[in-house]
Amino acid sequence: MTEVANEEWVRTAGEAVKSLPAAGDIDARVQYIVTGGSDGKQLFGVVVSEGTVTDFEVGKLSDPDCKVSLSQETFAEILGGSVSPEVAFMSGSLKVEGDHAIWLVGLRRVRTQALRALSSD
Repeated sequence: MTEVANEEWVRTAGEAVKSLPAAGDIDARVQYIVTGGSDGKQLFGVVVSEGTVTDFEVGKLSDPDCKVSLSQETFAEILGGSVSPEVAFMSGSLKVEGDHAIWLVGLRRVRTQALRALSSD
C-alpha cells in the first residue's frame, strides 16, 4: 500500500486540489488526522473558501470546524475508490469531531471533486 498523508503526498495533493474550480460556496476548515503510517500520526489541514480549496498543508490547523480521524488504510481505500467517505463514516472507520454537517453535507461536492483529482494521480 502506498502511504498517503505524509509530507510529500500532502504537498503534491495540495497542488492538485488548489487548482480545481469552485464546487459550491461553502467555507470550512478541516483538520485531518491519519494514523498507522510508518511516520506515525500525520496531520494536515484543509481550508475551503467559497467552494475552493485555498490551503492544504501539513500540520495542525488553528480553529478547525471539524476534525476527521482515520487510519492510513481507510484513507488509501477512500482515495482508491473502494470505500466512500460516507460508508467509512457510517462504519466507524472514519470519525468526525465537531461540525458533522459541514463535513458530511456541506463539503460533499468539494470532497467528491478533490477525490476524483487525487485518484487520477
